[in-house]
Amino acid sequence: MAQASDVLTKVLAFWGAILSSIGLGWNLYRDLHDRGRLKVEADVRRIVMSPMSPNGRGYSVKPDLPVEGASEQVYVRVSVTNIGRRPKVWEGWGGKHLKPVNGKEGFVIIPLELPKKLQEGETHTEFTPELIAGAPKISEGFSCGTQRISIGTSRDAR
Repeated sequence: MAQASDVLTKVLAFWGAILSSIGLGWNLYRDLHDRGRLKVEADVRRIVMSPMSPNGRGYSVKPDLPVEGASEQVYVRVSVTNIGRRPKVWEGWGGKHLKPVNGKEGFVIIPLELPKKLQEGETHTEFTPELIAGAPKISEGFSCGTQRISIGTSRDAR
């Protein structure tokens, strides 16, 4: 009978080790993925300001799309979406020159409505005409002519 209880003890110890390992793995996975993450999209657009626009605000269209009321000026539009589970604060944006300009390697864009706290799934869009001068289009990797665009600062919301 001593052998049966010894086997039962070993089986229960093995079962407990398996369950605790699964619990530890799940907690690590959950804690590492439970944070804010940003998805960044940049493109060139024209702005349409019209009384017929949704919510009375402007919206953007592709540069070659003929829309009444669209600006002739072309803008770089950057949209940021929080695809994580925790709020993030988008504080600013800018980039880095591919070749230094006037001895400076980077630049900062003056934001329109930043800082902005982004909740889970929320999107915010900023635009600027500053990157277009002398650069006809945005190529891969958010580079615009001789400039590289990036989200300069973001932080976890408290």
